[in-house]
Amino acid sequence: MEATKPQTQVRNHHEWQDKVLGAKYRFAYFDGLNHFYVAEEHAALAEAFAVPPNFFDYFQLRPGHAYSAPLEEMAKRMAVAEAQAHEARVAAQQAREFAEKTQEIAEKRFEQVENQARAVKSEADWKVHHALTAAAQAEAQLRVVLSSSSWRITAPLRTVMGKLLAVRRRVPLSPGRIKTAIRSRAVGLLRRLANRPAVRALGVRVVARFPRLMSLARRVQGQPAAVPAAANVAQADPAVQQVEADIAHAMQARRN
Repeated sequence: MEATKPQTQVRNHHEWQDKVLGAKYRFAYFDGLNHFYVAEEHAALAEAFAVPPNFFDYFQLRPGHAYSAPLEEMAKRMAVAEAQAHEARVAAQQAREFAEKTQEIAEKRFEQVENQARAVKSEADWKVHHALTAAAQAEAQLRVVLSSSSWRITAPLRTVMGKLLAVRRRVPLSPGRIKTAIRSRAVGLLRRLANRPAVRALGVRVVARFPRLMSLARRVQGQPAAVPAAANVAQADPAVQQVEADIAHAMQARRN
């Protein structure tokens, strides 16, 4: 029964409640607008009003009720949220599949690059090994040349040529002065060969193997390439004369 004045919260149940109670009804519950009563013969029903309506009553508002509008709006929002969640799950699945494919492609590409790197490294190792082998062979050949008798015998000549080139760089020399210097050094070389019997025979054989060397030396001295006459040889130093004679003899024997 309505227990407030119309359109207010002012209670007016005291004006009529005595009549209700006199009719053997008991007060059970006030919801802010109405008073609820139960008959005395059904007094046990009052326990149902001990707690106001709440979540555990599982009540539902009828469609179109003023209080049901927020629920309907919420239901719409939930439907939209469910659709968005579904789209997000689909997008996530697609992204996962794309990531897996990308990873697979990347792993294959990495394997290819790794194989190429191994091939390049193998080729580089082979080239390095080949270069080291060639360098070792060249060094061995150089040691053989440096330890050879011909290299030791021609050492004075190389020294002379080095000094002449050094002088040539510092002071311009005329052809006549160059010939004079070479002639002087050549005579000195022949004298050293004559004074060292141990290497004299070897030096004669070396020069005899290279006729152009003797021819060049004779041209520098202003002599013909052929073996000099006895009179010209007699004018030279005896030691030089003997070495030249030995060289000429060796060259003649080589031609025969």
